[in-house]
Amino acid sequence: MCEAHPGKYQQGQLRTFQRHVMQWRALHQNRMAVLDQVHRPGEVLQSDGVWLTELGVTLQGEPLAHLLTQCVLPYSNWEWGCVAQSESLNALRLAPQSTLQKLGHVPQHHQTDNSSAATFWPGAQGQEAGSVTPTAPAREYTEGYPHLLAHYALAPRTTHRQSPQENGDVECSNGGLKRALQQTLLLLSRPTVNSPKWPT
Repeated sequence: MCEAHPGKYQQGQLRTFQRHVMQWRALHQNRMAVLDQVHRPGEVLQSDGVWLTELGVTLQGEPLAHLLTQCVLPYSNWEWGCVAQSESLNALRLAPQSTLQKLGHVPQHHQTDNSSAATFWPGAQGQEAGSVTPTAPAREYTEGYPHLLAHYALAPRTTHRQSPQENGDVECSNGGLKRALQQTLLLLSRPTVNSPKWPT
């Protein structure tokens, strides 16, 4: 809104708006018990990827299939990310490597969800157990993933099955960044005063 209407809105108004929304939610939304997660400095680096293909980015007129893999420190919400074109081990390797180089520090754990780049169902029985059941075997780490983390002296950690909230900081960061990119692209594509109007 600040970009669309220069001088009318200020960045400082964002906190006021957020406070009003938070108060409204506290008064009008259904309440449920939530256990706060305790984050400690230097303990964990969360990683997760979000597909950005639906944003409609093209290269030489061709749609670009790509995802952004982000790493977040939950204690401070410091974040860093990189673009990849698949959910492969190479993509999973690139994000922590570039993040640790930028950060200049190595936390104790690297936490990811149960993506196929990091984990797999062991054996044929495990493949059938892809539908989560109490008797399903635990997923195991892929061959390359522990080697990657061992190079940086990081201990691997994954979220529990069907528990995305355990990677909530990076999931939230991915969602917020994707919405910001969508809004920016909408602003860039809207007609200006001197440009012709869109056909109806």
